[in-house]
Amino acid sequence: MAEPGGLNGWGGRLQDALAAAAIDPLQIDTVLLTHAHADHIGGLAGPLATPHFKNVQRLFVHRDELAFWTDEPIHAAAPDAFKPYFELAKNAFSAYDGRLVPFHHEDILPGIQAVPLPGHTPGHTGFLLNDDGDALLIWGDIVHFPHIQVERPQVTIAFDGEPARAASTRKQLLDRVATERLIVSGMHFNAPATGRIVREGASYRLSYDA
Repeated sequence: MAEPGGLNGWGGRLQDALAAAAIDPLQIDTVLLTHAHADHIGGLAGPLATPHFKNVQRLFVHRDELAFWTDEPIHAAAPDAFKPYFELAKNAFSAYDGRLVPFHHEDILPGIQAVPLPGHTPGHTGFLLNDDGDALLIWGDIVHFPHIQVERPQVTIAFDGEPARAASTRKQLLDRVATERLIVSGMHFNAPATGRIVREGASYRLSYDA
């Protein structure tokens, strides 16, 4: 679940944020990638495929995500404004060549289950963390504007690769997390950064943790 910032500076504050949290980048040996948009992958590598996390042994990425961003015909056909996104993703993947773990199944690590969330990108993935009955779902970019899209899951944004599929995935996931009463968090949350989804009639509401 990574984010310095080869495109628009995205990811450029990651090292400072880790230092503020007293986390040594050299202690990180595993990375779980929700998807390869620039604001999520920008902090993984510098120019010339230089890894920022020297001791990472495994970088988990959904196989459909890896296939999409490394597909040369798709890259060539992309609008010029979007081509740098492919270049940044390929640079990051190259930085961890030999350590990439493409997956398509849900059980990937003890206590961590991958949750397929296609639509935003082909291999967009959430991660469900379980610890003695406590569960937290990191749902990536299932919403970008929680105050709008939780209540109205049909609302999409320009960065959704397949808008209709993204909306359908969001609706299904909101129903699941409301039913299972999962704690959720994502990369476009307001503060505080965790909460629960509450079903209200035919809609939903995000109740932030105090």
